[in-house]
Amino acid sequence: MRAEFERLRMRGRATRRSPDGGERGALGAGPRVDELPGETHVTEFGELHVVSFRCAADHRHGASAIAPAREVDADVVATLALDPQMRGLDFSRALYIDTETTGLMGGTGTVPFLIGTAAFEGEALVVRKYMLRRLGEEVPMLQALAEQLRAASCVVSFNGKSFDWPLLRTRFVMNRVKAPPVPPHLDLLHCARRVFRDRMERVRLVDLEREVLGFTRVDDVAGAEIPELYTRYLRGGDPGPIARVIHHNRLDLIALSALLADLVARFQGLGAEHDPRDKLACARVAERAGDTTLATALATAATDAEARGSAAAQAWLLRARVARREGDGHAQEAALLAGVRALEGAPEADPRTRATLHLALAKLYEHSLRDLCRAHEHARLTVPAEDEAQRDKRCGRLSAKRQATVEGAP
Repeated sequence: MRAEFERLRMRGRATRRSPDGGERGALGAGPRVDELPGETHVTEFGELHVVSFRCAADHRHGASAIAPAREVDADVVATLALDPQMRGLDFSRALYIDTETTGLMGGTGTVPFLIGTAAFEGEALVVRKYMLRRLGEEVPMLQALAEQLRAASCVVSFNGKSFDWPLLRTRFVMNRVKAPPVPPHLDLLHCARRVFRDRMERVRLVDLEREVLGFTRVDDVAGAEIPELYTRYLRGGDPGPIARVIHHNRLDLIALSALLADLVARFQGLGAEHDPRDKLACARVAERAGDTTLATALATAATDAEARGSAAAQAWLLRARVARREGDGHAQEAALLAGVRALEGAPEADPRTRATLHLALAKLYEHSLRDLCRAHEHARLTVPAEDEAQRDKRCGRLSAKRQATVEGAP
């Protein structure tokens, strides 16, 4: 396919001139640029084809409003993303980016024929798609992107750190366009994985739209089909399918703003409307970020919403870890025992979670609370959190300690 794109790129340069000096089109069949949606602007760098769409302040993507994305708390985003660079940023100036490309082969052979951006202008979200009408006309498109990047407080993408931005950086170099300094980059794929992976098999954007945002795409073009649709367009085929690609890209960008708002709301929300598994996942992220107050609050919200089952037990485990770091052995004990109770009678109790609770209790009673009898009771129940040999060694040590205590008693 790379050779095919190179052939089409060279053909696009071979143009006939009409008697009055105007361009008549590529030799042979070529892209029917006049039938593309959008407008062509003349810039100092050449012609730039833009397709724009404006989302009003009250626009919703499924059940999810996009307006809150404009005012998300940057400190919460920093915790969610595990990225201190996000602190203090003005998300009303965020630039959402998504590209459609000639393929996934990587390297210099992959060309972004559509660069989609979205940014808030006032209260509206304005989506712009910079369209490569012919291969070899990237400079105006890249210059327009560079101008938007210079004005942005940060970049928001979905898998953009691994795919979109490395690709764009390569295209800036290949086309000798000076790229502006890259602002902080928020990749929502990583954030979404942390929050939703416990309850979703796949965390693709379309899955998140359906399961989280309440939006189902109808007659959407599959991502795998997009390079072939663009190839057909370059050969002079019907440009109609390209309109579907443009619509697909627009939905991606709007979904990003809705997803950002939703993730922050879940991170801040302690109410009953969110899945307890999401609260637990957010609590774990807060714990990783070192925000033990928020981690405890979210874990408490998870146990309040669901008193029984593995999620509740894992939330109690998290609260026990926080108590241990704070040196509060009795609070740690209470949390671990509550976790054990949460699994009693639970239909799908996770054996590893149960064993982990007993292992933590065995260690607590042995080393902190000095209750060897209770430590031994829990030590017998630590498999599969540790293997049988480790369990037997632990139980043997505790038995010896208990015996020594009895023999040393007056």
